[in-house]
Amino acid sequence: MPSVSYAAMMRQWELLLTSVTANAADLPYVSEYRAQLEVELAGLKEAIQRQTTLQAAVQQETREVEGFLQRGNVLAVNIKAGVRTRYGNRSDKLVEFGMRPLRSRRRVTPEVKKRKEEEKGDAPQTPTTAEPQS
Repeated sequence: MPSVSYAAMMRQWELLLTSVTANAADLPYVSEYRAQLEVELAGLKEAIQRQTTLQAAVQQETREVEGFLQRGNVLAVNIKAGVRTRYGNRSDKLVEFGMRPLRSRRRVTPEVKKRKEEEKGDAPQTPTTAEPQS
């Protein structure tokens, strides 16, 4: 496809058709092509009109889809709030509704903390006695 806009292409075709029609006596051998180009130009204009109409319809449908999504999200949030109100934030029943229950954090005991520090190598080193120099 050439990198020329539809409008520019149609203007070129219309100019060409006007010129060929004006000089029909000199160009009898292109009359068949002229007729075919007139048909193609008319088809192109109709197709562009349909395309424009469909684009407007697509934009309208997109706005409707976005509206449904927005209203649906508000309703889903309200339903989830109702479920949390009924069962509580920590109930395992929330999983059934696709929600994550709140869990308490694990307490880290001093023994576990010390073991983790040793694994990392951050544990405080016990001082060693200096060896006598000879």
